Amino acid sequence: DRRVEAERRETRARLKQQTHQRSKQFLGSLLGPWRAHRRSVAPLTLEECGMLHAMFYESMAPEAKITSLERLVNPELLNQFEAQEGTEEERRRQYMLLHGTSW
Repeated sequence: DRRVEAERRETRARLKQQTHQRSKQFLGSLLGPWRAHRRSVAPLTLEECGMLHAMFYESMAPEAKITSLERLVNPELLNQFEAQEGTEEERRRQYMLLHGTSW
């Protein structure tokens, strides 16, 4: 029946949008701890791992499995990021990313 199929598509689209919004909220909640620990070479904390697991499992298929999480230590790349982080353009881009609008 066409009506039932249309309702299913509508429900899938709504669920996809809700999942997308929750993922952005998780990303926003990760920014504070990441900024505090981004120069660290220590393993990820339990708090960081918990937030990452929550964010990934919110948007992945139920059968998906995370086998490991590790902190990426790349000072050169981080230096490049920090050099751009303060620019007005980058701040606008981050704002738009967190609020789900296009660049």
